Amino acid sequence: AERTDLLLEGQELARMGFFRVDLETGSVEASPFLKKLFGFGPDEVLTFQEYESRIHPDDRSRVRAAREQAISAGEDLYDLRYRISPGSRVIHPVSARVHVNRNAEGRPTELFGVIQDLSEREEMEKRLRVSHELFRQYMENAPSALVMASAQGRIQDVSPSAERLFRLSREQLLEMTLLDLFPSSYVDEGRKRLRELAARGHLSVEVPFRTSTGKAGWGRWDA
Repeated sequence: AERTDLLLEGQELARMGFFRVDLETGSVEASPFLKKLFGFGPDEVLTFQEYESRIHPDDRSRVRAAREQAISAGEDLYDLRYRISPGSRVIHPVSARVHVNRNAEGRPTELFGVIQDLSEREEMEKRLRVSHELFRQYMENAPSALVMASAQGRIQDVSPSAERLFRLSREQLLEMTLLDLFPSSYVDEGRKRLRELAARGHLSVEVPFRTSTGKAGWGRWDA
């Protein structure tokens, strides 16, 4: 019982469930999580037709075609992503990996598969895309020079304002390190500041800089 509870909890955490379809009778066995995901009750007896009814109408023919292709081509395993709609205005993107079991004559007798709910993952990916776009807009329009660099000081991205300040293109700056932006007389101090930044996690200090034309200036380094 303890092992069963652990398995059920693991399926919930992974947002994943298992199913088996008897191709001769059309009956379906599904794990508790999968039944809940598809909008069925825990004790509800399922048929293959009922399972397919919860696939999004726009994806139904594609899912059916993938299954028929695997069966007719003699394939034992196939993967696909589609959407399910367990209720009004409820849509879950899912990924499925399905194994086709065959008898001694090679005739398919059952499908056994794993289905994972991708809702949380896709929502996170969407938020990351929005966050990345907002950051990109900030970089593009920042009035102050913005320079992104690795922990080792290698420049990874710059704002247009940084290109204007240092009189260098983005491509040129991406070939440089933060130390390359300092006058030669400040390089040793710059290394010290980088070590201080790594140790403290933040830094705000006045530093000198030089442009590609040799012009020198001072600015505040906030990192």
